[in-house]
Amino acid sequence: MRRGVWNLLISGCLALEWNSPALAQENPPAPAQHRQTLSISAHPSLFTTSELDIIFKEYGPPPGDVLVERHQKSGIDSADATDADLEAAPLQQVQYPTDDSAARDEDPVGHYQEPRWNPFPFLTEQLACMPVEKRGLVIKERAVTMTVLPAGNSDFNISTLDVRGTAYLGQFPILQVTPRFGWHLLGGPGTTDVPPQLYDTGVDTTIFLPLSKQWSFLGGVGPSLFTDGQNLSSQAFRMTGRALGFYQWSETTKVAVGFIYLGREDLIALPAAGVFYKPNERVKAELFFPKPKVGYRIFANDGRERWCYLAGEFGGNSWAVERSDGSADVLTYRDYRLIAGFEQVDKEVRRWLVETGFVFGRRIEYESGIGDTNPGVTGMIRAGLVF
Repeated sequence: MRRGVWNLLISGCLALEWNSPALAQENPPAPAQHRQTLSISAHPSLFTTSELDIIFKEYGPPPGDVLVERHQKSGIDSADATDADLEAAPLQQVQYPTDDSAARDEDPVGHYQEPRWNPFPFLTEQLACMPVEKRGLVIKERAVTMTVLPAGNSDFNISTLDVRGTAYLGQFPILQVTPRFGWHLLGGPGTTDVPPQLYDTGVDTTIFLPLSKQWSFLGGVGPSLFTDGQNLSSQAFRMTGRALGFYQWSETTKVAVGFIYLGREDLIALPAAGVFYKPNERVKAELFFPKPKVGYRIFANDGRERWCYLAGEFGGNSWAVERSDGSADVLTYRDYRLIAGFEQVDKEVRRWLVETGFVFGRRIEYESGIGDTNPGVTGMIRAGLVF
């Protein structure tokens, strides 16, 4: 009897549980009540950690993919790093390349550095988040360089002062403008009427377009004036330019190919090609024609680095001049340079460099062919400051 009652109670409970909608299924979870955050895909960003905080200040915390990127760009590998760790990590805004000499990666006389990566397809959405105070004119750097070629085995010497600065608009950093001025003091030779001073000035406009993760493009034009100050005819005006394509072969290797348009009397254009190889933080090999450079870092501490390097340069230019008899002509000087240099880099502050070199294959020639000569070999001393 008792067993029958017990079985009846158990059967009734099971039937109630089976037929009750409230017990047959769980209530669905309540929808999220927090505000939706601004979402940006996890690709490299133009902005530092502090700038991201400003961007997302009115939208709540940044989305998870941006937080992951912040860990990666700050050098903190652990996904469990705290906000304090992120804020303490050294960060800086992405910069784009400019043209400079073999003196350094971006130094003042025309050396081509491989560009840094920043994906162009996502540039618009990133710039839309940029704080207003970051959207004006940004002075990237200013550079002053003095180069001296003493007379050597001949009585012909050249001293050159080069001054330039690079700027861009914060809302469009892929386009950079570099006004420049060069002043050349010449002495001798007595065999021809070389003017005592030559000038060149112009504005280089450079654009950098990352096309994909592997491919990028660097192009530019530079309307310029090359003169002795007396001949200001159409001979003095010249357009220069360059177009280079880059392929990221691997994490340590980048390949470049293109051309450099000089517009000189002796050389209209040059092919440009080579390999940029950086196996570690201490070695940089830029096997790039026409300006190769191999550097080795000998010191690094507290944001300061010291480098020694070997480099090559193709020197000279063409200028419109007035001859001693009053006739208009075009003077062209060229040489080849082997350089050894030392550079100190104080990050975010300044760079300075000193170089010495051997100069050979020197040639002075005129468009008229009158007064051409070959000065002898000489040395070179250069000092520069970039800030």
